[in-house]
Amino acid sequence: APPAPPPAPPPRQLPKLDGQYAASRSVAEVFALHAARGAAGPDAFGAMLVRLGKARTDEKPGLRKDERFSRLLEELGGRLKRDRDHFGPALLGNVTMALGKIGVGADAYGPAAPPEAGSAIEQATLRAVAAAATPQVDAFMATELATLAFAFSQTGGPESLLDAIVASALKRFNQFGAREIANLLWALFNTGRGPGTENHPKELWDKAVDFAAKHPEKLVERYAGRILWACAGGDSGGGASTHAALFDGVCGRANRDDCARWTPTAVSLACRAVAVGGHRDDGLVKKFAAHYEARAPQYFPEALVDAAWALATYGGHGDVVDKALKALDYSRLADQRERPAGSKPGESLARLAGVLAAIPGPALSSLEQWAGAVAKGAPAMGPDAIAKAAGFAADFGARPVVDGRLRAAGADGDAWPVPPELSKALAQAATDRRAACDGPTRRTLKAALVRAGAGDLLRADFDAEPAP
Repeated sequence: APPAPPPAPPPRQLPKLDGQYAASRSVAEVFALHAARGAAGPDAFGAMLVRLGKARTDEKPGLRKDERFSRLLEELGGRLKRDRDHFGPALLGNVTMALGKIGVGADAYGPAAPPEAGSAIEQATLRAVAAAATPQVDAFMATELATLAFAFSQTGGPESLLDAIVASALKRFNQFGAREIANLLWALFNTGRGPGTENHPKELWDKAVDFAAKHPEKLVERYAGRILWACAGGDSGGGASTHAALFDGVCGRANRDDCARWTPTAVSLACRAVAVGGHRDDGLVKKFAAHYEARAPQYFPEALVDAAWALATYGGHGDVVDKALKALDYSRLADQRERPAGSKPGESLARLAGVLAAIPGPALSSLEQWAGAVAKGAPAMGPDAIAKAAGFAADFGARPVVDGRLRAAGADGDAWPVPPELSKALAQAATDRRAACDGPTRRTLKAALVRAGAGDLLRADFDAEPAP
């Protein structure tokens, strides 16, 4: 008798819906899957948002303006109100982190800005997430609580949530490790709760800094950069002297580590923190400079600007800074699609001017490329960045150009002419931001633009209170 046929293979089982969302290869696939199958359970809905949080750089600018994304945010807000018990600490933390990566709630201007209705939906969604998280902060594990704090430092959140996070962290501080502490301090600093601020949680901050200074062995890469940046005082700087033990411990650990394995983002952030904090560690900064030289193609434009600014500010690495300026993709920088967490629109364009101002005799070609990048990127720049760029343009316009390089003010030679397209772009961007700025900000913008020779491009009542 002929052998019996082999048994039929079992029907192919599709992966769970949350797994299908996680495996989606693009934002378009995520939306197509949601249109076909929805996301009935909280796990699937959370997986969908987490996958959107991993959108490619070229996908993110349009995501916040997509009506389908706005509808998902509205759905999330509704679910949180109806089924709050189904959204536990881990899911809430992951969802909030995804929203932060997408840029929900963050400042955006010009082509990158969501429509007014979409922005209102974003704020309503963040309030719903905060309302769901606040009553259960004590149920969050230390890692989850630090993740929640870090995520809301990117999206912005109500003071009540931040107060609850601080109180919960203080009650069970012994559950936190060095990495959770790094994320927590980063979040506190970026939500306006660093030293010297009105709502500074001094007891928690001091305990966290003391613990991190004594246990720096796990503070490497991004964790080292985050805690150093927070304790350096951000762009205001000077914090290394008041956190000397922390800087000595973390930088000493980093100096013993093989920094060649660090990511470009981690190196640029840590190097900036060392420079602005006023800490001196020539050996470590030399390693950071060597990291850039060895891995320059892997630095995206914003990280390259940060590294160049840090090395120029620290001093002694002019050759590396010069190489960075020559390698910089000014067009990509102007697009501002790769902004690091916590940075503001246009900040890297303004910081690049700081690099040119810090080095002796920057090449005219670098200056002209910077001016072109600012003119292109101005529609998406924030008020602070516009004012800084205009101020630097005014300073550069007072310096002569000799042998293809910008020389110090007072030297012989014809002054660098501020390009008309730069003045026009900055004035137009400032005018577009006028209604959203308070009085002091409008006056700062006007003063900077007048110095840059763009005052006659502003409306006569630019610094007056806008009509309601």
